[in-house]
Amino acid sequence: IINVTMGGYVFFPFMSWYIASKHALEGWSDCLRVETQPFGIKVALIQPGAIQTKFSDAAMENTHHERTSTTTSVYKASFDAFTKRFFTDGMKRFGSPPSVVSDAIIKASESSNPKRRYMIGFTARPMLFLRNWLGDAVFDRFMLSQCDGS
Repeated sequence: IINVTMGGYVFFPFMSWYIASKHALEGWSDCLRVETQPFGIKVALIQPGAIQTKFSDAAMENTHHERTSTTTSVYKASFDAFTKRFFTDGMKRFGSPPSVVSDAIIKASESSNPKRRYMIGFTARPMLFLRNWLGDAVFDRFMLSQCDGS
């Protein structure tokens, strides 16, 4: 069983509904791995960093409508700044090609003893490092800095 998520470990502002589902998927994968182990069933989690797909465009389009449907939305300036810095500019500069995900899925599926987690893509390790080693307060400040419209 192979699941793909990074959102269970790293969060993004304005996407709480999506990140909540990814936390659930990561927790489910961890439990399932232990529960199915006695039957020889392996569970691997692919944790990609930024991947250059149209997914972020679609997610941001839906979120943009929800968060900024009026010009007086309290989220509008922060959302626009975050979207541009993180998803538009960031994906173009730091996003990995989708093939890194398919390569990891193939590697995990062909292994007789797959890793529990595969951190893949250019940004996966740096984001996990920021989250783990610098702590919540620093990671929160980093995310907030991406929402600054100045």
